[in-house]
Amino acid sequence: MSKFVIECPSCGTYTEASTGLFARKTINCTCGYTINVKTDKITCKTCVHCGNEVIYDQSKGEDAVCPVC
Repeated sequence: MSKFVIECPSCGTYTEASTGLFARKTINCTCGYTINVKTDKITCKTCVHCGNEVIYDQSKGEDAVCPVC
């Protein structure tokens, strides 16, 4: 089981999630939004180096890279 930080799509706060067989599938954010870990862990950000919009899996953490750079 590995832990990672997931950003709430509703309010933008970060909370801890984990992967594995017995990991929780949903997490209740403090804003009231229910985060579905399986689907909401995919997010996008703009690359600071080239400006490309990158869609990535938040559970990859530091291993997520821009495919253009």
